[in-house]
Amino acid sequence: MEIKCKVSFSLPEDLMEALDINDDTPVIASISDGRITVEIVDDEDEYTEDDLYDEDDGDCEDGCEHCEYFCPHCGKCVLN
Repeated sequence: MEIKCKVSFSLPEDLMEALDINDDTPVIASISDGRITVEIVDDEDEYTEDDLYDEDDGDCEDGCEHCEYFCPHCGKCVLN
């Protein structure tokens, strides 16, 4: 997968301490209506990479255009 854009920003040290996060804290990022949302995972064991995808991934009955993992911009599946 080619990286088209990379966004980064710094959090103040006191905010990181208040949220009890560090460089190893897992996050989940998503985009909706042009807004990037970053969720800080509370418990490292709560989410695994497998949790990010449904068990029936790849079984597109309605075709890829209707799949939540289909990118309408590049026309490819984001799982591949």
